[in-house]
Amino acid sequence: MTRYGRKKTHKGYTASHKKDKTKRRAKDIDQIHVDMQPENAEKLLNQEVDYDMPGDAQFYCLHCARYFMDKNSLNDHLKSKNHKRR
Repeated sequence: MTRYGRKKTHKGYTASHKKDKTKRRAKDIDQIHVDMQPENAEKLLNQEVDYDMPGDAQFYCLHCARYFMDKNSLNDHLKSKNHKRR
């Protein structure tokens, strides 16, 4: 006989986890590459004011496809490791 019993698996309601994963999914590299074309980049960086978006859609990171609340948070993001890994 062995000393330890079998390991218990950690099961759960996985459908909710899959839903959360796809809700916060970032853009893929090929989609960002299309956004970085000069004609698309000009539109994304100079968007109209949209009150539903964070920072009224005025502070956008083109490489990560993320909106930020203000210029300071965008500058902090540009210095961060997550941005540099993109």
